[in-house]
Amino acid sequence: MRQTSQDGLEIFEEDRLLEQLGKALIFKTPHALILTDKRGKILYTNENIARIFGYSREEIVAKPLSLFFTPEDMDFLYPNLLFLANNNQQFSGELMLIKRNGARFFAYLNMIPQIDRDICLLCIQDIDDIKRLRQTINLGNYDELVKMASGIAHEIRNPLVSIGGFINRIWKLCDLEEQNLKYYESVITNLNRIETILKKVNLFVTLPKPEFNLWNIREIVENAIESKREEISKKGIKVYNLVDEKRLYCDYQLLKTCFSMLIQNSADAIDHDQGEIRIWSDGDDNFLKVFVSDNGRGITANDLPYIFVPFFSTKAHGIGIDLPIVKKVIQGHNGLIKVSSTPNQGTLFEISLPIERRRRIRRELFGSLDSV
Repeated sequence: MRQTSQDGLEIFEEDRLLEQLGKALIFKTPHALILTDKRGKILYTNENIARIFGYSREEIVAKPLSLFFTPEDMDFLYPNLLFLANNNQQFSGELMLIKRNGARFFAYLNMIPQIDRDICLLCIQDIDDIKRLRQTINLGNYDELVKMASGIAHEIRNPLVSIGGFINRIWKLCDLEEQNLKYYESVITNLNRIETILKKVNLFVTLPKPEFNLWNIREIVENAIESKREEISKKGIKVYNLVDEKRLYCDYQLLKTCFSMLIQNSADAIDHDQGEIRIWSDGDDNFLKVFVSDNGRGITANDLPYIFVPFFSTKAHGIGIDLPIVKKVIQGHNGLIKVSSTPNQGTLFEISLPIERRRRIRRELFGSLDSV
């Protein structure tokens, strides 16, 4: 039915207008639109199902929606989505789906159940390209910096080995006087320092991706302290491990390296006989926070923004690689690290780590469909 306004323009009744808008949405959207019943049976799709998933509309209708989900998401995520749909609850979020050829891709899913009908509308957007673009933007020139550092380390390491070998041969052939012996020892000390620098640069360049297992964070911190016990004892520094007995999914070796470097950084900043390093924890059900504080000389406000920049150092003999490694490790755990400092009073590092890396929808069932 149509109505005509005073100026002669036709006005469609509400149902007709909504129908036209619905058709426009279906045919113009770049995303895959899928209608299912609330048990996951596919009732209808638009043409974009072929572009995004590789299936034709004809061969996908009447198939289960589970066809698009990874095997590891069939225990929790998929049944939880059906449970939400049957309880008329919407869902929006990123997830991994599977194309017809088996390729996995990141998608953004909007799920809207129809309260008065046994159907559910799903809008699926392929966001793989967007995620890659974001990653490229976030990395900036970081990859180039890593390649440059790797190349420099390689070029230095080869002549360094030769120099060390020739110096030792000269020492064995010559009867060095006391003064010359000091020169020899100074050369060896500096060669060892350069070798240490190269090892740290190599660690920064080749830092592996975390392997996640369930570990006690207090145990990791305690072992990190033990790795630096001899040095901190020589300086008379007291270290207090007040971290709670909390278990979380993390990479043991990488986090131990991370805390060892933070302890070393604190120890280097303490140049008095009342040195203290305190490590404690706090947090909630989602994140564990670990704090590392010292009463050292602190960091100036001008230097503070740059301490995580590779090769920036406030120390006379520092190379500025430890703290960038620490940040890289924490980011690899999907965590955050912050720092605050007051000159001549000390520095505080705050690390936030996710306790459970998987969202609740991926790790426990919300309920049974039989109870809906």
